[in-house]
Amino acid sequence: MTVKLPKSYENSLRQAADWLTGGELLPVDLFHICERLGVTVSRSSDVPARRAQIVSFNDKPNILLGSSRSSISIELNDRERFLVAHELGHLILYKEHNAKPLGKSEYWKHEQLCDSFAQWLLIPAYIAHDAATNGDSSAGARLNATCELERNARVPWEVSASSISALDQHVAFFKIADIDQSHLRVRFSTLPNKKAIHQKMERTSLIGKSLLAICPRSSIQDLDSAIIREVLWSDANSCAAVRPDKWEFRVAAVSSSASR
Repeated sequence: MTVKLPKSYENSLRQAADWLTGGELLPVDLFHICERLGVTVSRSSDVPARRAQIVSFNDKPNILLGSSRSSISIELNDRERFLVAHELGHLILYKEHNAKPLGKSEYWKHEQLCDSFAQWLLIPAYIAHDAATNGDSSAGARLNATCELERNARVPWEVSASSISALDQHVAFFKIADIDQSHLRVRFSTLPNKKAIHQKMERTSLIGKSLLAICPRSSIQDLDSAIIREVLWSDANSCAAVRPDKWEFRVAAVSSSASR
């Protein structure tokens, strides 16, 4: 049976994100938001690296970030900013609705919703709208917009890509990793139900050769849409890609119709 959370949960998180980021410039001051909510942030060796958890929902809530060592001084990287914002979503759901997940299916729904809240909080609605509608709608321009938003909002690239694709149904984004000597793999997709995620591609395939030909940290390059249609998204009619480092590729594909 498909588990659905009450619509009021999403409404509360959207309203909270708008209220907390009213008038905020990028990057959103996350520590100021935590202060307004009475939340402290600290590091703990008891929490796994690249993870976070919130303790004491009622009295003096504290968000613990995974660390190999405890530290009084805290400086958040982009991934940690997202983790903290995600935990704030759990706090708001608890405060507004006394909501905690019941069972595995509901747990994952809560996780998805709090991921969305983190996106709404770190990329306020008016900024996301501007990024999704300003400039031309080519694949290269859309990909460039995600990279600019990633830098300005100090969020992981997947967050900026999701923010823009949620407002522009003509574009889809993918992150592809160079996983071994034989294959590439799709690590991220904004298509509905994350279609194409985990898909493997041989390095010797047309799309593999095209991506590997892009030099690391080079400018955004157009790709042959035919190879993208065959492998990733059948409706794509223009595509672009960039290689931010040796192991990762970011791809944008644009369709003439909102058929995602």
